[in-house]
Amino acid sequence: GILGGGLPRGAYFVLEVATDVQISEMRLITKAISLNFINQGRGTMIVPTGGIDSKEIRDGWMPYTTDAEFDKLVRIQEPVPSSGGKGASKSHPPYLIPVKLAEGSGREGEIDASSESFDAAYAELKARTGGQPILRNIGYDNLEASYARFPEKLLNEIGTAIVQTKTRGDLTMGLARPNLTLLPKVLSMVDWHIRLTKKDGLLMLQGVKPYTNLFAVDSDVSSGYPVMKLTILI
Repeated sequence: GILGGGLPRGAYFVLEVATDVQISEMRLITKAISLNFINQGRGTMIVPTGGIDSKEIRDGWMPYTTDAEFDKLVRIQEPVPSSGGKGASKSHPPYLIPVKLAEGSGREGEIDASSESFDAAYAELKARTGGQPILRNIGYDNLEASYARFPEKLLNEIGTAIVQTKTRGDLTMGLARPNLTLLPKVLSMVDWHIRLTKKDGLLMLQGVKPYTNLFAVDSDVSSGYPVMKLTILI
């Protein structure tokens, strides 16, 4: 199944996260999958969910990897001040993909430039890792805010990403809350939809498309890094 047997190469899946699930709980899944890629020498690209920055991600992963491996294998897209603004000339760490969308939703030219920067970082990371699969971890809330004036452009970008994920043999994980405006349209485009919910303090995971049993979620760190542990409930 999608959960018990793992996702196939070339899968683009949406992880729908209930509003009462905390970011720290969501990370039981996202961090485990990302660190699994890094542990295998594979690249991970991230567009963080709202309120999360690259430093927070790096600090949270450091107990399970090294500075050198993080800099080599992780790329995080993050807004930086527009050209000419304060701090615009500051150098950026190797894991950062700087984008100039600091004033809310971007202008079309800024959006195109950001997309090109992300694609260039992907190509560099793919070559650096010898053509191995790349994990793309995408926070849809940040994308929706950036593309607020161009929603159809965003859907086109997601459609292209779905095709590219399949043809390149990568894995893409789109993260969304159920109240996200674009979610219904995205779900109609993907083959894989997983829902993360919580009841009476228990974190639960279930495949919606294709349908799976209901699992309780925990994290196992006995291997030296977090591994998602699933226990079947129904």
